[in-house]
Amino acid sequence: MALARIAAQAADDKQGSDIVVLNVGDVLAITELFVVTSANNAPQVRTIANEISARIREQLGMSPLHSEGVREQQWIL
Repeated sequence: MALARIAAQAADDKQGSDIVVLNVGDVLAITELFVVTSANNAPQVRTIANEISARIREQLGMSPLHSEGVREQQWIL
């Protein structure tokens, strides 16, 4: 839960909108929570993703194993 809270706060701090934390643990075996947010444009998508990664590294000492959609900057997983 701490990871999701950090990600949601980072998205909010970079003007992400419509931020939602979804509990998907009952239907997905690979994760418990998704943090979903919207952005107004491609550069903001990238900024939010970078901020989430940086905060999680700083506060939890963790890094993403893999990211998708970074090049397109329309969505990032």
